Amino acid sequence: IYGDSAYTDYGLEDFALMKKCVLLKIQRKSNAKRTDTIEQKNEKLKMRKRVETTISDIKKMFPRTIHAVTLEGFLIKLTLFVFGLQLNKAIN
Repeated sequence: IYGDSAYTDYGLEDFALMKKCVLLKIQRKSNAKRTDTIEQKNEKLKMRKRVETTISDIKKMFPRTIHAVTLEGFLIKLTLFVFGLQLNKAIN
């Protein structure tokens, strides 16, 4: 799982790896105790850019406001926007 440098918590990383078998790939700050290799740093930057671009594309499709009375209604609308983005990407 990729994460931002704001989520740097070595204890959580170790716990996730040992107990849950989840490898957290956190983007490191310049003064981090656990440093990344150049390859790891480039991989994390590439994935982060991909995620941010996708979120930006989804956000472009949203209207200014989403009117939903319930949480379920909001989640349905959110799911439909993501589905619409995928259809749009597949068609174009």
